[in-house]
Amino acid sequence: LVEALIPDFAGNLKSLEKVLNEKPSVLAHNIEMAVSLYPEIRKGADYQRSLLILKESHAISPETIVKSGFMIGLGEKDCEIKKTIEDLRNYDINFDLIFEKLEQEGVKAFESSYLNLISSIEQKIKELQII
Repeated sequence: LVEALIPDFAGNLKSLEKVLNEKPSVLAHNIEMAVSLYPEIRKGADYQRSLLILKESHAISPETIVKSGFMIGLGEKDCEIKKTIEDLRNYDINFDLIFEKLEQEGVKAFESSYLNLISSIEQKIKELQII
């Protein structure tokens, strides 16, 4: 099993084709966050361009599993989380990563926050009735 984690290649589909021609089992490109946060947090990145890369991955290599992930807890609204998931689903993209930004720093903080993080993500998914 080979998984390729790729950038958006600035929308260059030839670069995407080169990766997919190597026949990875899984192609991953993270959408990163809700579209409303892009102008402030992801300057230079483009939400629609990322969706295009994910969509075209299916068209170029239908046998490749295409997946994405994104962060929550950056100031987005619940409806924006749902919209991000809907956008991915509309292009038949698997998403296996929804992660929450941690404010605390350091290993001990991470260890103590990890279980709370998993619990809060599971709770958010239930609240939004995503699954």
